[in-house]
Amino acid sequence: FNHKIISIESIITKSFSDDNFFIDFLPEIEMYDKEYAVIREKKLLNVINEPCLREIKLFYDLVKLNPSTHILNRSLNYHPSKLHKSIREDDIETFQSILSKNNLSVNHRIEQSVYERSHTPDKEMSLIQIAAIYGSLKVFKFLWMQNEIVFDKNLQRYANFGNNYEIIHLFELKGSYKDIIDDLIAFNRHELFQYFLENFGNENINNE
Repeated sequence: FNHKIISIESIITKSFSDDNFFIDFLPEIEMYDKEYAVIREKKLLNVINEPCLREIKLFYDLVKLNPSTHILNRSLNYHPSKLHKSIREDDIETFQSILSKNNLSVNHRIEQSVYERSHTPDKEMSLIQIAAIYGSLKVFKFLWMQNEIVFDKNLQRYANFGNNYEIIHLFELKGSYKDIIDDLIAFNRHELFQYFLENFGNENINNE
């Protein structure tokens, strides 16, 4: 849309039947066709307070509260949290500063954002999960060495997705090789797949 490849007309057509899509582009739709926006918004408000639509309601409130901030975050396509930003950029100084100033635990969790490009099954992500999925080695090592750190059961899956060899090497492979290989195939991690073949042998993998 920003590069003029997708038209506002096609966005409006899509928004007829997609509430999330309508909300996502509500600022632009209002500017282009105020009459349609009012009618569609009224239809949305008739159902949006249903408990099953809580997440859509939160998204709608977020967009209405500050449309310009929404457009910026949508364009960046990353979690807007400064703490999240410090992790994904592996800025260990800023990361430690935020933890200290806000008295946050190393086991603090960050709620999922509609702007985050890494879609995961966890509604909230631990700091070390975020470091793993973004391959942020300095932040990951800092958290890894904390005595009070709690390791999520799916942490190695996040590390496999992040594709940082140094992070992956920190894990002791106590689990199923099949789970690891399934992940590497699903994530299309060809080089890492070869690494496991060379270092742990075909026999272990074939047995699985």
